[in-house]
Amino acid sequence: MDRKHAKLILQLASSLDIAVNPSADAVYDPRDDRVFVWATPDDHPKTAMWEGMAPGMRKGQFTKPCGFAGYFKFDFAGIDEVYRIIIHPIFRDSAADEAWIHARLTTLAAGAEVVVDVPVVNYGVVEAEEAMDNETRREYERNKKALLETYSRKVTIPPEEKTYHGFYVDGEAEIQVLSDRDPDAWYLMTPARFTSDEFGWGDNDRASQETALCVLLDYFDETLPIEKLDISMRFALPFKAFVNHTLFRSGVMEKLEPEKDWVITSRQIKDWLDENAVICPACSGSGRQPDGLNCPVCGGSGYRSDFFHVS
Repeated sequence: MDRKHAKLILQLASSLDIAVNPSADAVYDPRDDRVFVWATPDDHPKTAMWEGMAPGMRKGQFTKPCGFAGYFKFDFAGIDEVYRIIIHPIFRDSAADEAWIHARLTTLAAGAEVVVDVPVVNYGVVEAEEAMDNETRREYERNKKALLETYSRKVTIPPEEKTYHGFYVDGEAEIQVLSDRDPDAWYLMTPARFTSDEFGWGDNDRASQETALCVLLDYFDETLPIEKLDISMRFALPFKAFVNHTLFRSGVMEKLEPEKDWVITSRQIKDWLDENAVICPACSGSGRQPDGLNCPVCGGSGYRSDFFHVS
């Protein structure tokens, strides 16, 4: 397989660009040597996670409701030769997502009349190769937990592109924040980042409340002063996250299945806020007076805070 064959596949993907082609099989978004693949309500990996996400998919800037699934990339060994094709699903270590993207590649290759005679590998194979000469990667093989903590360093992801993925590692809850556009842009939210005791969901205990607060802190890109992180001292705070987190806990976090993975997009959080949060009538949500000072009613958060209590 050479560059000419790859170009034929890329050209077919361009004709099936989800941004301009409304047909059901148009689920692609070609970028240089890679093809981004988008799942739709009728065509997505057959997992419980995607089944749950499908009803909430939206069109956005595309021709149909969709959710970003990942990409495949041509890895060129030389100027013209394709050495291998790398599949990179957005949900790491998901065999079902990898197989689904592989099937989309196979469909394109068949349509372009191209025989894929090179290895098709998961991104993890490439990472493992790089780890051979990288002490951090070798430590990952010895201690997966240590690597996850390494990736807890926050990277910049536009708020509207964030997807929150809650999961358990070695019995401890963590939350992965992913970009809808770039599978390589992600970081972990860990309780330690917020000096919180623990994360959890599916019940009305302290862990669910801490999770609700920390998700909203990340969503609004807010940071509580260190002296206010003790829940007993969180009162009259002009933070959007704090004002809404108790309601978010009862309306969202408590309804999740305990100790099971979950996915919530930033769009779903926005929709939930639009439907449930109470905008401050005094400042119409701006948080400011005409003179630029904080609104005396909401303290600057833009939301009414008289409907929640601290537990």
